[in-house]
Amino acid sequence: MAKFYNPVKLYFENSGMVQLKEDLKDINAENILIITWNKALFATDSILLNLLPPQVYKKIIAFDQSNPDMEDILAMSEEIKDFSFDFILAVGGGSVIDISKSLVALKHQEFETIEQLRDIIVNGKYEIGLEEIPMLAIPTTSGTGSEVTPWGTIWDREFNKKYSISSSKLFPAYALILPELTMKLPLRSTISTGLDALCHATEAYWSMHSNPISRSYSLQAIAMILQQLERNDFALDNYEIRKQLAMGSVLAGLSFSNTRTTACHSISYPLTLHYNIDHGIAVSMTLGKMFEHNQQRIIDLPSLLSAFQVEDVKDVEKRIIEIYKKYDIPFRLMDYQVKRSDLSIIASQSFTKGRMDNNPVDLTEHDIEQLLNSII
Repeated sequence: MAKFYNPVKLYFENSGMVQLKEDLKDINAENILIITWNKALFATDSILLNLLPPQVYKKIIAFDQSNPDMEDILAMSEEIKDFSFDFILAVGGGSVIDISKSLVALKHQEFETIEQLRDIIVNGKYEIGLEEIPMLAIPTTSGTGSEVTPWGTIWDREFNKKYSISSSKLFPAYALILPELTMKLPLRSTISTGLDALCHATEAYWSMHSNPISRSYSLQAIAMILQQLERNDFALDNYEIRKQLAMGSVLAGLSFSNTRTTACHSISYPLTLHYNIDHGIAVSMTLGKMFEHNQQRIIDLPSLLSAFQVEDVKDVEKRIIEIYKKYDIPFRLMDYQVKRSDLSIIASQSFTKGRMDNNPVDLTEHDIEQLLNSII
């Protein structure tokens, strides 16, 4: 494929915020819905609140959960059912931005129960009458890339499933990247989200829908993220590190906004669902092995190896494990109470449509079980 499309208007750092405020002066909105992980970010006269035109009505809702579930979507939809928003501001990690996209997708849908909601999402009924509502996404983590992608993740723990909503109408209209908003992110979350972005970029590179522009973004993102995570002077309060991780995450987001992810993400879903393994850790645990599995089908493999600063595909896993060790993050499945007897079940649940079938090399349940067995 040789086509690339991304309509998100990106603004970076304080100078970008000044320009964004100017650009938002004339937005045609009367009711703005604000979803945030922390209402304190919108105290009187806060810089984020002052981005928005003062004459519009604003409703602020806090959402501080990870991995939004069907029940969360149902509860949030009920909370805003009498508020006809025509603009949405999402400030938080990927979960906040994902749930905001879900509310946009479901705005004109009628449902009262989880069963009805599940039917709308699973069967893509949300696309009927889907209205393109402008969204401003301001990420507070450097990893998900949701601020520049047209889909969101919804979990269904009752049925042990993970779903995606997807439409070109779900691209945020604007994205503001303020590295200082990530400064208080704890160490484990910082590394986990960084590893997630690394996987986004790598999987986008070898995706079945890879294109020359997405691969260019991928290579830049990989080099930038690894350089920061491997720094000897890594510090959470270092603004330059936060800035580079934020930029790496955006580049990774741009890369997979056109390609989707592949097998590593597909395998990660049951690991997170059943064992609560942080998403970025769950997805990066299989990246090295999947690199070896896919190597014969990777376009311009030398360039990808060069971005990882290795000469052999087997060295990719070694570099990732060194990052785990550097930050005292367990990297074997057994460290997360996964048993060998669980592997066949995990493998059987690892085939998410649009992810596993996007991998350049076909995989069977036996292949997945063998791969998992190698990292147990």
